[in-house]
Amino acid sequence: MSSTNSVTSAVTGTSLDLNSIVSQLMTVEQIPLNNLTAQEATVQAKISAYGNIQSALSTLQNDMQTLASASTWGATTANSSNSGVVSATTTSGAAIAAYSLTVTQLATYNSIASNGTYSSTAATFNTGTLSIAVGSGTAVNININSSNNTLAGIQTAINSSGAGVTASIINDGTNQRLVLTSNTSGTAGALTVTSTDSGSGGVNSLSDFNTGGTTGQYVSTSATFNAGTLALTVGTGTPVNINIDSSNNTLSGIMNAINSANAGVTASIATGDGGNQRLVLTPNTAGQSVSLTPTDSGSGGTDALSELTGGAGMTTTQVAQDAKFNYNGVNITRSSNKVTDLVSGVTFTLAGTGSAAVSVARDNTAATTAINSFITDYNAVIKQNNQLTAFNTTTNTGSTLTGDYSITMMGNQLAGIITDQVGGLAGGISSLADIGISLGTDGTLTLNSSQLSSALSSGADVAGLFSKTGTSNTGGSTTTANSNTTGGSQGIAVQFTNWLTQTLGTDGLIQNNVNSFNTQVTNIQNQYTSIQTRLTQVEANYRAQFTSLDTYIATMNQTSIYLTQQLASIANTTSSINS
Repeated sequence: MSSTNSVTSAVTGTSLDLNSIVSQLMTVEQIPLNNLTAQEATVQAKISAYGNIQSALSTLQNDMQTLASASTWGATTANSSNSGVVSATTTSGAAIAAYSLTVTQLATYNSIASNGTYSSTAATFNTGTLSIAVGSGTAVNININSSNNTLAGIQTAINSSGAGVTASIINDGTNQRLVLTSNTSGTAGALTVTSTDSGSGGVNSLSDFNTGGTTGQYVSTSATFNAGTLALTVGTGTPVNINIDSSNNTLSGIMNAINSANAGVTASIATGDGGNQRLVLTPNTAGQSVSLTPTDSGSGGTDALSELTGGAGMTTTQVAQDAKFNYNGVNITRSSNKVTDLVSGVTFTLAGTGSAAVSVARDNTAATTAINSFITDYNAVIKQNNQLTAFNTTTNTGSTLTGDYSITMMGNQLAGIITDQVGGLAGGISSLADIGISLGTDGTLTLNSSQLSSALSSGADVAGLFSKTGTSNTGGSTTTANSNTTGGSQGIAVQFTNWLTQTLGTDGLIQNNVNSFNTQVTNIQNQYTSIQTRLTQVEANYRAQFTSLDTYIATMNQTSIYLTQQLASIANTTSSINS
């Protein structure tokens, strides 16, 4: 046995098991420390329990905010009798109503395509400028130079210009064609393209992309054409017949004849490649197509009238038109098929021509979901509190918060709100019980879903039952969104919100109890430290005392041995004398 475990007499070899003796004594001395440790564990468990209560109440607080929100009760849904004609969506607060729509025309995006014969996207064009205007907006000028004067290069330049159009190239089976589509629907998105051509730099002229169409190229404006008739059609309008005879069968004469015909186009002559002349036709209404159909007599000039239809230019493949529909007997025009500004809270999307009825009804899904969440989370609070305060009569043992008056008071306050009456509500309701929510003997709630659904559908002011504002049970006039209430008491969700805000606040019941428990923990820890410091000295004293005792015993043992020896010596001497 080592010297640290015992004190051994050098004379007798006897020893005291010092560590064992001191350990047993210190076990007794440390009982207060063990008690303090157990007390701290109990208090820490209470702090943890209150943390769980706080978390459950915070979840319930979120439910109350949802139930007090106007958006929960103002949700609507729209249904169309013919979604192929019109569909609709709603936002919170849309009026409950029915609408009749007859769509006669959909809004379209203006689209134009080139007429030139380009065998590949590498076809080149003269340098210059393309000017693209959308509707009545300012034209965007696009510089065409040797770095981008191919069909593909012009497509890229247009798409990079921010002109409000999308350029693409399609293969029609024979040629490559540049297609421009407006990014704006309706007549406001009609496209106008004009060009300024340098006259050199490529095989084709930039005027090939002018809107309204261009004719073939002629040496001069005096070029003559055969007599006959030109039928000029703008968009889907009625053709206007223009008589061509010896008085007007030159290129300039035909231009003047067209302009005098009031056909809805403006004719002009542009200088193209090599100084040659082209007849350019521009519709007076942007985005409209222009077509010429000639009837040629076969004589009277050096060129056929049919040549006037064979030039380049851009052909309208889809006209720019507004949506037109009749809404509840009123004729309406909009530039887009998505109509957001007709009825507040309702967006109509036009999909085709025809008639449809659109009905807007209350959507109770959000309200039903919110009420179910409230019941689930409220019951979670009650069940947790019941578990934390339960007492087992069989084992006579309590739970973490058994006997905690704060929890009892909390349960009473919650039940008080649940059973409160809310005055002045439409539809003959005033309590949660009236909409199918009942309070059980264990404090939890149960829901009669059929009764709730009936209340929500009946027009009863279920919204006010939860969200009505005012001073609880004091009378007076209150108003709340989506609620037809005239009374004085607060809605259940408003009362819960107020109570939870106070209870969960920095000076509320939960935090005050936690603060008290934390103070207890600090006091326990301070007591522990104090006792632990004292016990360190007590152990040192015990070791000193028992070391001294061991030394004293050793000394006494030595004295006893000495006396025994002396007595034995005396006895031996006496025996010798006697003998």
